[in-house]
Amino acid sequence: MGGVGDEPDEFDDPTSWEYIISDDDEHLGEPWPEEGLDPLPPGEARPRQRRPRRRAIENLTRTRRALRNIDEVELNVLDPNSLRRINFERNELTELPESLARFANLIEINVSENALRNLPDAIWSSNYILTVNASHNQLIRLNSGIGRAVALGALNVAHNRLSRLPDEIGDLQNLSYLNASNNILLNLPNALSKLRSLRSLVLSRNEFERFPESILGLQRLESLDLSGNHLRSLPERVGELKRLTNLDLSENNIEYLPSELGELSNLRELNLSNNELETLP
Repeated sequence: MGGVGDEPDEFDDPTSWEYIISDDDEHLGEPWPEEGLDPLPPGEARPRQRRPRRRAIENLTRTRRALRNIDEVELNVLDPNSLRRINFERNELTELPESLARFANLIEINVSENALRNLPDAIWSSNYILTVNASHNQLIRLNSGIGRAVALGALNVAHNRLSRLPDEIGDLQNLSYLNASNNILLNLPNALSKLRSLRSLVLSRNEFERFPESILGLQRLESLDLSGNHLRSLPERVGELKRLTNLDLSENNIEYLPSELGELSNLRELNLSNNELETLP
């Protein structure tokens, strides 16, 4: 139980779960099965006991609790068809249970600011998942199961330890926002160019020495942040990114800009500060 002034705790507060035992059948779940129980003496009735009803809630939030694991038994109390959003940010989680796969109607998961090293395939099981925020963890890879999250529109894996992105990320045809900044990425998979809906790509503070060629296939890209890398030049084909409105290339080692940069007619903001440029095209 939290102290005075703490926000309600979904797991610790028994009134937040339907553990109510009542003589009114309306508040009771299914009876516990008789199997495995000791037989009663003749003429003695067994006390009324019912299963707790599964709680139909849409949003499950438990933040800033120093939570180290999720009790799967407690998750089983939730109605798997009702839960839509999970927020476990700012805890000390090192793993997530596979039982999250039960919640087939999830649209949003926030597990940022924990100590996760991996995201289970259960994260990508919902056909409706729209937003996943797993930033500020210790992720070293993303599983290939990510390709199943076909409805995913926003993915934030910033501030982790990712050295690569899986090829299956190219299957996310509805992804419009991807933030993989502050990782240790050296390159991007060719499959990234298949993200036809991607509009915003944040790759700042990684380890890129060359402009990733797969970015040039993102014809709907409007905002690109490659600041804080080790780029020395831009490819001539950068002029093909016709929809770019914001381009941040600051804090690199760029010595030369191609004249094709001038073909970006929709560009409104261009940041080239802290590079090694001596002339402009």
